[in-house]
Amino acid sequence: MPTYNTYLAYRDNDSWTSEIGASKFMHSMLTTHTNGAGDKGGVINGFNVTATDTPTMSVKISSGETGVDSHCVVDYNNYCYFGWLTQDFTLSISGASQSASRISYVVAYVDRSVTFVETNSVIESPDVLKIVEVPGTESDAPVPPTSSQIQGVVGANNPYIILASISIPTSTSTITDALITDMRQFSQIDSSKLGIDVATSYVAGFKQANSSETDTRIVVTEANDNTTPSSIEGVQLIWLKKKA
Repeated sequence: MPTYNTYLAYRDNDSWTSEIGASKFMHSMLTTHTNGAGDKGGVINGFNVTATDTPTMSVKISSGETGVDSHCVVDYNNYCYFGWLTQDFTLSISGASQSASRISYVVAYVDRSVTFVETNSVIESPDVLKIVEVPGTESDAPVPPTSSQIQGVVGANNPYIILASISIPTSTSTITDALITDMRQFSQIDSSKLGIDVATSYVAGFKQANSSETDTRIVVTEANDNTTPSSIEGVQLIWLKKKA
């Protein structure tokens, strides 16, 4: 099963935010969506599901633009997990039936049974965010997986977001882009909650430093300060600018 990474807190000058505090900040500041199947959360960038370069019974989950990791948020009870994907990943799709069609979802979920290692210099849990196929019921008139079917695969108490839907007709031997429907819901900083005017303010994305142990720092600049924050070696910056 593929595993990825999540930030559960961030460190600044050897002082930790609480895991709950950092996660509640993310929950409050980022807009979230639902696909109507029980999931809540959103993709910030990347996580696009496409056919593999040479089509097989697999799909490729994109890590984002060149040099930029994919990022997503997954909510759970006023709590927010921040996950990312550092490289493209190939997910195997189960074989087609010879007698009926089906619809499968590609789902990213948070495995809440995984805990972080306290001795890590940055609280990152590489086994928290997982991506799986959830097959729907095979039928001559197939329908997407139900929320019960999704929770049965990802775990009853694990939150999730749906990345894509895949139609798999009878006897399908390769997954092509024509069979894939993008179901990503995009999330972004809700600037109104910080008094920021989107039209006149800078809201930078998540800047991933080239480091295996990356700190996260939120930088808020004054309204009349037009200086772009300098990059910091080994630190991921979230940059906000106050409303004029």
